[in-house]
Amino acid sequence: MPLTIKSSDYFVFVIENHLVDKLLFSIGEAGVNQLAFKSRRFDTYHTEFTVFPNNNKFLIAGASAAGVSPKGPLPAIIIKSNTDEPGELANIFSRLSKEGIDVFEASGIADIDGHYGVVLYLNETDRDRAFEVLKQE
Repeated sequence: MPLTIKSSDYFVFVIENHLVDKLLFSIGEAGVNQLAFKSRRFDTYHTEFTVFPNNNKFLIAGASAAGVSPKGPLPAIIIKSNTDEPGELANIFSRLSKEGIDVFEASGIADIDGHYGVVLYLNETDRDRAFEVLKQE
């Protein structure tokens, strides 16, 4: 199961719906490359926007320029598979479970070339342990 595993931080913004584009332009101008993101309607007037930046300082600077403040940094792991065999995701979760590592949220995507990506939301202690467990073949 060849995996590319990256320890990452993420930041959560709860902002007015009409400010999402302002935030995205601002963090882009600050030099942020998003490794992953998630956006969801928080309530009628607000969006919860989660960003996994390549550079935390740039993200904070861009957010400040947009006039918003994030919650974070929070710990995560981003996984990219080089294959897509049945059961691979189950194997990832099984390995973490056997070590008592709690994944409290996960999201993923598959591409047309037979690869997939997974984001695991963890606490700080579990992120470090999960990284080591998943690096072992």
